[in-house]
Amino acid sequence: MQSKLPLKLIVRLTLGIFLISLLEIYWKYLACNILLNKSFFQLLNLKDLSYIFLLILILAGQFTNWLKVLKLADLSFIEPIMTISYIFVDIFSYFIFHEAITLKRITGTLIIIFGVWLISGTKHSTITAIPKL
Repeated sequence: MQSKLPLKLIVRLTLGIFLISLLEIYWKYLACNILLNKSFFQLLNLKDLSYIFLLILILAGQFTNWLKVLKLADLSFIEPIMTISYIFVDIFSYFIFHEAITLKRITGTLIIIFGVWLISGTKHSTITAIPKL
């Protein structure tokens, strides 16, 4: 039987899912509303640079969190769990961008949930020593 996941890992995974979802939604928003039809030089104004700077901050937060998550669990455990972000991206895309949610997407989402449920029942860390490359 799998022991309970450490609280630190649960918090980091939740934060990672949130940051990935936020990143994808914000990136789409920027692509559709800010960056579309602008040249590189047209983006060099303070307002547009602030949008891009926020994107970089979200990326940096996700990167930092990802490094911490990798210390806490196996990559083969955490990567599938992070796919939960697809579910949130689909939901927010529906409400924010009015994208369609089809039967295929719902089916795929259910498969993701089932897969995450299966994986969450395995050991989160099986590493005995980190291999040197």
